[in-house]
Formats: sequence, C-alpha cells, structure tokens
Amino acid sequence: DRLNRISETTYECLAFVDTHSHDDLALLSDCARADKRNQGIGVQVIGNCGISPFPAMPDSCEPVQRLFDAVMGPRNPAISSIEDYRRRISRDDVVVLQGYNALRAAMFGPEPRRLDAAERRKISAAAHKALDSGAAGISFGLAYLPAVGADMDIDAQARVPDTGWTVTEI
Repeated sequence: DRLNRISETTYECLAFVDTHSHDDLALLSDCARADKRNQGIGVQVIGNCGISPFPAMPDSCEPVQRLFDAVMGPRNPAISSIEDYRRRISRDDVVVLQGYNALRAAMFGPEPRRLDAAERRKISAAAHKALDSGAAGISFGLAYLPAVGADMDIDAQARVPDTGWTVTEI
C-alpha cells in the first residue's frame, strides 16, 4: 500500500526507501519489521554490497560465509535461491538484489581471482537467471571476498544485463 506502480519502470513511494539495508535475514524472523515502519521506511532494498543470503554456498566458502554472517547474521537455514527467499517473506515492498559475491562464491569458491572466459559466461547466465527469477538487479561489493583483489572487470565478469539495477560498493 506504500508502493504504487506508475508504469513499468516508475514507482511512487509514499514512505522512505532504505536503499542500503542488510535486513535480508532479519526479515525472515520478523517479516513485519515494525521498527523500520515506525521510522517511516516503506521499502527496503536488500542484497547490498554483493552480499545476499542466496544461493546457498558450499562448505569451502567459509571465509565468505563468515563475512556474510557478520553483516547479516548467521544463515539458518540455508536459502537456495531468490524464489526460496521470496517464498519465505511474503512482502512486495522489499526490493531484492542478487549479490554478485554470493553468486560468484557459490559458483567458483572464495578465492579472489580473475574468471576465465567460460566462467564469465556461466556467471553471466546466472546473473540473467537471477533477474528472470525476481532480482531487481545485481549488487557488487568490490571490497569483499571473493571480488576483492580479483583483478575485477565488472563488465567482463558478469555481463550484467541492462534490464536491472547495478549497485556497486567500491
């Protein structure tokens, strides 16, 4: 009731937009987030800094997982996908970004390194799938694993489609 769609690309928001929320997991345990609403926040953007609780990461990604836990709180239980996350929070006033670092760690591990051409194609396809699955865009956290020190070329790494937001923290 606070977010009115004006056109395909334009929204009217009758409250503040928290553009840099790390409430990804807090929304799972307290979906109403009365504390945010009492501050006049009507829309939250989650998945910032390249960090999102999906896709689920293998055990080999513990260094990345520790960082994510410090930012969002411990993951419990694992969230496999954007669709899985959306099923758990039934709110349409949450804008979900796919964290590039989460996607990259889940696909290629925690090491900061340059991706080869085949890996770039795979992560590009995964970014497109995330958008097709409901992500509003992709967020990059270039100061965090596995992107930090990885000789990062954002365009070459992800080939982010121009159909979604690109949010970058440098």
